Amino acid sequence: MRIAPPPLPPQLTIYSVTEAARQWQAWLLDDDDGQEALVLDVAGLSEIDGAGVQWLIALSNTLRQRGRTLQLVAPPAELVTVCRRLGAGFLLDRACSETAA
Repeated sequence: MRIAPPPLPPQLTIYSVTEAARQWQAWLLDDDDGQEALVLDVAGLSEIDGAGVQWLIALSNTLRQRGRTLQLVAPPAELVTVCRRLGAGFLLDRACSETAA
């Protein structure tokens, strides 16, 4: 039986990222759905800081080690700005190119 990934909190900040990481780590231990990409809708994300971006990078790296990719869908402007400022624009490459198309 496939279990849906946990929801993202509306804020991925230093104050909430530890709990989100704990929930996602537990889910990743049980996840083996055979899908190449984990599609993550981030449209509801209202706030993100460096800790949130670090967690997204760690999630992307974990998935890559398992032969999967992270695909962010509908990134809000704040996420795009923060990722680009922190040198993590690679997290957005697919999402931004699809939005522009």
